[in-house]
Amino acid sequence: MLYFISEHFEENLRLQPVNNGIRRFLGEKKIEFEEIASPLSYEGYLKKMPTQTEPTQDAIWLLADTRSMEACHLQEMPGRKYAHFHSGNSLTPDFLAHINGVFAASQWDKDRITTAYPALEQRVYVCGFPFYPPHPPLHSKQQDRKQKRLVAFNQSFCLENLHILEVYLSGLLRNLDCKVIHLSPVVEQAVIGADPEAHALMLEGQKNGMEFIFYTQPEEYHWWLSQADVSIATTIDHPDLTALIEASTLGATCLAPNRGPFPEFLAEENLYSPYNLAVICEKAAFPPQNSCCTARFNPESVYKLYAQVMGVS
Repeated sequence: MLYFISEHFEENLRLQPVNNGIRRFLGEKKIEFEEIASPLSYEGYLKKMPTQTEPTQDAIWLLADTRSMEACHLQEMPGRKYAHFHSGNSLTPDFLAHINGVFAASQWDKDRITTAYPALEQRVYVCGFPFYPPHPPLHSKQQDRKQKRLVAFNQSFCLENLHILEVYLSGLLRNLDCKVIHLSPVVEQAVIGADPEAHALMLEGQKNGMEFIFYTQPEEYHWWLSQADVSIATTIDHPDLTALIEASTLGATCLAPNRGPFPEFLAEENLYSPYNLAVICEKAAFPPQNSCCTARFNPESVYKLYAQVMGVS
């Protein structure tokens, strides 16, 4: 039996593409599996599984995100354990020391893992990450008519992603006649409201002309992103490759720092030195005509490696 531990997509819309992709892969391969929505305790697994199957030494565990609260439980479970390490994840030694395989989004991620834990060198597999392109928004009849100079930020509005840089950029971009939006799942609205610094910066961003859009459905998010001319990533230490690939798939020109995994996916013209506001604004106002390298995220190649490593057909 394969046990798929997903991040609950109703609570975290950002991981929905990854969760859906893994479900689709397992379904198409006709691999029997039980899904456990994190966070749950091990006792919760047994209550969740309709067959009440006791995990055996033949069990396979697949964790959608190593940040899951369930990572610490897996070392006690029988069977083989695999997990996807998303760019920017923290390294959890108790979990990684007992894992059979780690799927890394980039060579940068693999280097981070193996530098910290050399024993994992032969157990880290660079495969991009499982991602199926979003369906064209059903209510968009003008998908090919983008809003020129519409700049979207689609990463989490938090300190780790340098939200203060977004706020400064919003004012500068407005002076260049750009419309600026920030896209976040509605669950993050409460998080921002509870963080005094983030809330103050959101208000400052609104004063600078940035519109905050808190979406409730992925279709709404995809529609806005499909309208964007440019998508900007400001984070350095916590890169969100899902946001990058979604924006690129929907036709936005992506800009990102020349740090972390971004140079593996973007042309040099789409990269900028961190904190260089003048260069960011110039590239946003006059975007380069380069797309993101999405070949690494082709579901067929990603899942082929998944199946090979986990030994499932």
